[in-house]
Amino acid sequence: MDTTDLVEDISDDSDGEGQDEEDLSQPISVTADGGVVKKILVPGKGFEKPHAGADVSVHYVGTLEDGTKFDSSRDRDEPFEFKLGQGRVIKGWDQGVATMKKGEKSVFTIKSEYGYGASGSPPKIPPNATLIFEVELLSWIDFTDLTKDGGVLKKSLNSVEGWEKPKDDSKVTIKYTLKTQDGKVVESGVDKSFVIGAEEVLPGLEIGVKDMKKGERVHLTVKPKYGYGQQGDAAKQISANTTLIYDPLELVDFTKEKESWEMNTAEKFAACERVKAEGNDLFKAAKWERAHKKYKKALGFVDSDYSMEDQDKEKAKPLRLACYLNLAACGLKTKQFKDVLENCQKALEIKDKEVKALFRRAQALNGLDEWDEAEQAFKAVLEVEPQNKDAKRELALLARKKQAQDKKDRALYASMFKSSPTSSTTSAQPAASAA
Repeated sequence: MDTTDLVEDISDDSDGEGQDEEDLSQPISVTADGGVVKKILVPGKGFEKPHAGADVSVHYVGTLEDGTKFDSSRDRDEPFEFKLGQGRVIKGWDQGVATMKKGEKSVFTIKSEYGYGASGSPPKIPPNATLIFEVELLSWIDFTDLTKDGGVLKKSLNSVEGWEKPKDDSKVTIKYTLKTQDGKVVESGVDKSFVIGAEEVLPGLEIGVKDMKKGERVHLTVKPKYGYGQQGDAAKQISANTTLIYDPLELVDFTKEKESWEMNTAEKFAACERVKAEGNDLFKAAKWERAHKKYKKALGFVDSDYSMEDQDKEKAKPLRLACYLNLAACGLKTKQFKDVLENCQKALEIKDKEVKALFRRAQALNGLDEWDEAEQAFKAVLEVEPQNKDAKRELALLARKKQAQDKKDRALYASMFKSSPTSSTTSAQPAASAA
């Protein structure tokens, strides 16, 4: 007889309420088709159960139907940890563990379609094997620290399939209710849209949405650093240093741009030009970091030319050159001098006497206080363009800087080795006494 006729179906009741009223002596169907069946050995505590995305810790013993043990965390004396509902384990585990409470110990009977399927997992698990797992849920952490400093914490409220998430420049649509920690509703939105990376919303909200999949609902905690900070928001009656909570926050939809590998060469060139122009606008607005991201993205469309025709490879070179030069310009503004040197080197590999690359390399060396190398780099600019006023001016400033440092060093050395009259008299006294 099919086991689905013998068990109670809980596939539509995964929140745990009413579980204490069940007859624990009876098996419970986790899935509607009886593919995962659960028998509770030791009831858990409370009503809460781990949500998708939670980091769970369990002990388990896995056996085949004939009792052959193929794996055991207890034998290793080390709990097994995994992220629930993310496909990191077999389907039967993702669905079964989600029905458990803290401290619960249950036996799961998992048919092959929820286990290792027709292929099995040689040599220990044969094809089409039904698996028996005794599982004890030790603990779980529902929140994922997206910023690694506790600033933005995400707790998934549902499980959705797929893996794609929004990227920079994706247009996203969300539903949300924003609250303070005391439960006060600040605002809510339905079908609110914004562009990732365009600084249209709070940093914490953007960080959270970038880690979501379409249809996913989450509880998102945003600390002041990633919210309204020390200023607060008077219009929304949010005081300084307020922690915000989006509960719930749902990613309704997002646009997915064509990936570079999906484009033909003409599309890649057009995309590069468009994104580079967006970077130029951001650079002019003194938004250096966002401009850097745009130039990096623009470069991604043309940095590989192995599939291009020879004539297109030549067309791609000036585009790559412009991107490297612009990345170097951003690096000078943000004082990422080593990044500048790397991008200038790549630009010079395309065009060995590119004045902008030579000049920006010299500026970066100067910024790193590599004065001798910077001097030679500025002179290299003048070798290509003898009348370059900027290079002449920088060389003059550098010469004065070196002179000032030399003067300072000489004064320091003089004070270190200069003997005082008192020390001379004192050192002579022992000699007189000895005589």
